[in-house]
Amino acid sequence: MGLSLVSLTALYLWTAILRQMETGKGQMFVIHKTDRVKQLGKWAWGTFIYCFLVIYFGSYVSFTGSGIYFQGWPFPTESYSQVHEALFIDLTHRLMAFVLLLLILRLNLLAYRIRLERNDLWAGSVHALLLAVLQILSGALLIITKLHLMAFLLHVSIVTLLVCSLSLLGFKTLLSHKGANLDPSERVTLKSS
Repeated sequence: MGLSLVSLTALYLWTAILRQMETGKGQMFVIHKTDRVKQLGKWAWGTFIYCFLVIYFGSYVSFTGSGIYFQGWPFPTESYSQVHEALFIDLTHRLMAFVLLLLILRLNLLAYRIRLERNDLWAGSVHALLLAVLQILSGALLIITKLHLMAFLLHVSIVTLLVCSLSLLGFKTLLSHKGANLDPSERVTLKSS
């Protein structure tokens, strides 16, 4: 799962950059990087890595079959005596997902503060927040439908889009960093020919 997710994310980034070049929005690659953008970049990449950990732990939940035992959401209604260690596995995944939501809310706060100078980063953080909320709701749907295949595919698809969104947000902060150290006469903007 990890290699395919990395491959899809790389393809998504490549497509997004080519699209920006095609539409003439290559000027974003030479924007000066402020301390707030640097901070947002660190948080974006940290959240991206943490998102991978949540995904891998979700794969572990699926591998162990721990999700099938539960009916309650957001907290399981079953007791430890009924489901044993599956309770801890499932609760850990739900807690990790909640922490991911808090990290994405932090990204939104940081991006909100620089929305006037970098509206593209603000829009990316809002996109990530929307996907995180949809991911949580799809997790609830997964529990309600007792792991129905369509609910599972929806859950996996949304988290894939979330990873892509977080990677694009982080990548945009890196791109602005590349041009920030250059003299304006030495900068190169990416333009389609």
